[in-house]
Amino acid sequence: MTRSFRYAILAALHVRDRSGRGQHVDIAMSDGVLYLLASVASQYFGAGQVIRPGESMLNGAMPHYNVYETKDERWVSVGSLEPHFFANLCRVLGCEEYIPHQGDASKREEIFAHFRKTFKTKTRDEWFQILQETDICAAPVYSFDEALQDRHNRHRQMVVEVSHPKLGKVKQIGIGPKFSETPGKVRHTAPLPGDHTDGVLASLGYSSAEIAALRQARVVA
Repeated sequence: MTRSFRYAILAALHVRDRSGRGQHVDIAMSDGVLYLLASVASQYFGAGQVIRPGESMLNGAMPHYNVYETKDERWVSVGSLEPHFFANLCRVLGCEEYIPHQGDASKREEIFAHFRKTFKTKTRDEWFQILQETDICAAPVYSFDEALQDRHNRHRQMVVEVSHPKLGKVKQIGIGPKFSETPGKVRHTAPLPGDHTDGVLASLGYSSAEIAALRQARVVA
């Protein structure tokens, strides 16, 4: 959804550069949710079909686009939609006989059973080590603390440390977009109560004496 919002802002800026006219961009998160559901909505508009969990290609109906529990009671996510990804997945899981049957509904439960049984034979990390060596769309399902410690996220500087006036170094989520010319930076933590009182009141025309009097009377922090 955030990406759609950015596209809208960039589109408006592009029009401004061409026409010289700015415009109001009305964006709602609910619009973004429905926009992401466009393919599902088309099925409903065309056939009146209400999609239920586990019934469509992207919500659990297909063996090649699903999550599987591993030996250590963790999970692996598989998103091998394209035929060559599915073929590679079948080779790694020891079931090449299923390669021609990716879309065969009559084979679906049989493929599911094989995938589930096979993924239970190794731990999540063992499977990911195997899967990432082949051209397969797959990923480990992380707990939240694992996601924050992931070496990729760390390398991308998505967990950073900033100085806090009372707590010392504290961790924050980093900046997502990486700009070569104007890189973003988390410069500080949230302000403490009263940090900006003097500046805000001074900008409104209050003198130092008046600000001190307000603080003395506990009107402001």
